Amino acid sequence: MPKRRNTSVLGQTPVPGDLTSQRVAPMIIDMHCHWLPPALAQTLRTRHQPPYITGEQLVLRDEVLAYSPSYEDLALRQKQAAAAGIGLQVLSLPSLFGIDALPLADAARMTAAFNTALAAQIITAPDRLAGLAALPMADIRAATDELDRAAKLGLSGFILPDAGLQSLDHAKPLYPLFARAEECGMVIFIHPGALPGHADAAKASPSDNANQRHISLAVQAQLGQAMTTLLMTDLLDHFPKLKLYVANLGGTLPFVLERMATVATTRGLDLPDAMRFDGRLAVDTASFGPHALDLAIKTLGPRNVVFGTDDPVFPTDVVIQALNTLPLMPVDRDAILHGNATRLLGR
Repeated sequence: MPKRRNTSVLGQTPVPGDLTSQRVAPMIIDMHCHWLPPALAQTLRTRHQPPYITGEQLVLRDEVLAYSPSYEDLALRQKQAAAAGIGLQVLSLPSLFGIDALPLADAARMTAAFNTALAAQIITAPDRLAGLAALPMADIRAATDELDRAAKLGLSGFILPDAGLQSLDHAKPLYPLFARAEECGMVIFIHPGALPGHADAAKASPSDNANQRHISLAVQAQLGQAMTTLLMTDLLDHFPKLKLYVANLGGTLPFVLERMATVATTRGLDLPDAMRFDGRLAVDTASFGPHALDLAIKTLGPRNVVFGTDDPVFPTDVVIQALNTLPLMPVDRDAILHGNATRLLGR
């Protein structure tokens, strides 16, 4: 394993090849950041069914997260981002919370409140913040109307629960959203999450590693299913200008792509083509270490990987330190840290 380089911060001398070297990355763009407006967080504190906040816990349908002020405090977040060398954060309300999958009345009210608050924050710092809309997924017409409003508010795209891409049949009802995003030049962020009526995850006892089974294995398998739908069906052929990126390296796909090719060859199936939508379908780096990042970059190509941290759910420096260990060419490093995101965002 390569020796880990020290991670420098702004104002210090950068290590050669380090993420904060301005020669390599004049502005790092973090495509995977989450935010809860204080008013929306207060709404969650009044709820008694997931999602809700109690004390220092954010209780979701399938898991419990530690809740800290960094979820709400954007001034603190921007200070931390600047110290890590990140110039622009793309904020979203994660589908994992399940707000967009609530019954229509609740989902519409809370997603609209999030989008309005997000747009107001972006206006105050357009060079440091961008945003993705949350949509009420219980009704596609309502979701499309809210997407139209989000476009007028200046948001850059929307976040979509990966449950909507578990198969082509799951995806077809979402075509109006895809069409509207394509028309507006907006990007879609595919993130772990359920749709209304989505079956609950299989439960395991804490003594049977319930959290790891769900968070580390099941979530990644679901993202891999979404990638398979995008790469191996005709979905994106219907939307030739649509731009998307998928969380967490696209789930299991980079790791099973060779096996998929072997299965296809031995069984007379279509071969998977990870480069089929080169330049408009990417994956982000959130929550992974150097071995996985190296494999995904080699498998999918540096043009199809964007920098993401999952801040504040995961520490920002995890990905920074991991990328710093990889012997990337400067042009590839810059593409991952900045150029690919700029293309997807249309900035």
